[in-house]
Amino acid sequence: VSQVFGGINGINAFNPRDFVQDTFSLSAPIRIIRFNQFSGKENKLLDVTDTFMVTKRIILEPNDKFFNLEFQLLDYRDGGSSFAYQIEGYDADWNYIKENTLRVSGLPAGHYILKIKGQGSNGQWSQQVLSIPVEVKNHFYKQVWFLAFMIILFLLFVILIIRWRTKNLLISKQALERTVNSRTEQLKNSLDEK
Repeated sequence: VSQVFGGINGINAFNPRDFVQDTFSLSAPIRIIRFNQFSGKENKLLDVTDTFMVTKRIILEPNDKFFNLEFQLLDYRDGGSSFAYQIEGYDADWNYIKENTLRVSGLPAGHYILKIKGQGSNGQWSQQVLSIPVEVKNHFYKQVWFLAFMIILFLLFVILIIRWRTKNLLISKQALERTVNSRTEQLKNSLDEK
């Protein structure tokens, strides 16, 4: 079905099916501006942007409480930007925010991927999705190697106690046998005298 419109230079006719859907998407990249991490060891907020720029990953020690991440969509058109983030392995859906700052706290121990995407002033989402590996380390006493070590240590302790107990029972048995043999010998001698 053609659509017909009148214009200054006459009549224009077109079929809406002839138009290809607009596939324009924003090609502006997202960049990290600042990365701060609360160090439980030092009990203060540290600016570790330089370290992050080299490693391109976030590693949280067991006592590190949170981290702050500032990022920017490099879209220089008028209007504001919006953002969305998702922590793969923790969040099921994207979380939409207006600010270019993200504070993450309370992640359980494990490996995650933090994904961030931006929406330009034209309403299009950026083609680039920033992916940052995040590792939250567990306390050493909750790690598999430590638990395995403790189980082995416990089993060794049980084996040592069983061996010690068996040895004491054997010594007691031998002492009892000596006592019985001695008394039996004494009884035999006294019977022989009579």
